[in-house]
Amino acid sequence: MKRLIASLLMLSLFSLAVVPGFAMEESSKYIAVQPQVNQDKESEQQEKEIKDGETHLEAEEVQPLFWGALVRIVIEGVKLYFYYERGQEVYEAVAESKAENAVESYYEDEIEYDFFGNVKESSVIRVFDLPGYSENVYLTYGDADSDGMVHILTRHHPEYWAGETKHRNSFFNPDTTFSDIEDIIESVIDYSRNADWMYDNLDSWGTKAYDGYHNGEIYRVIMSGENVVSVFPISYNQAE
Repeated sequence: MKRLIASLLMLSLFSLAVVPGFAMEESSKYIAVQPQVNQDKESEQQEKEIKDGETHLEAEEVQPLFWGALVRIVIEGVKLYFYYERGQEVYEAVAESKAENAVESYYEDEIEYDFFGNVKESSVIRVFDLPGYSENVYLTYGDADSDGMVHILTRHHPEYWAGETKHRNSFFNPDTTFSDIEDIIESVIDYSRNADWMYDNLDSWGTKAYDGYHNGEIYRVIMSGENVVSVFPISYNQAE
């Protein structure tokens, strides 16, 4: 992608430097008037004036089109460059271990370990009530590739983003905390009829998406059965 954008910009600059000279050379061909052997001085002058007039009109028509197209190429190239670079400059990718260590530290009282001392990805770190029902929704420690808090952070939090994106990836504000993410999930669960739909899908296969508002912004919670797979904003802060 960077090579494509760089090539586009180089093409624009090359055109800026080379094409005007080429245009001047071409224009000189129109300005040159071949002497007419069998015409008198008056008709020769008239022909020259006509030729010069045509050349002048053609230059007026061609130059604005050329410069307008060139300006558009340069502008679009710059826009693409900065739009692409924004994701890497503002949200610099980090190692997945940063999110894993942060989640383990923050939820240390809820974390479970296996025989070898490794964190169990299935460790439940937060339990949410399902309004109107006795069932619950669970947020696990998870992992970067599939679900849980580690997945949420490595995909959608600028501080913990590990570089993986889909076609369009949305990010939380950089100052979003673990507690904020929990509150967002709870707000989406409580929104409209989401609790009813979640209850109907507790035993279903695959993933289901539920949208809801938190502090005036719309978020999407992805669930698989009773477990939270992911959560992210869908109304702002999106990057290709």
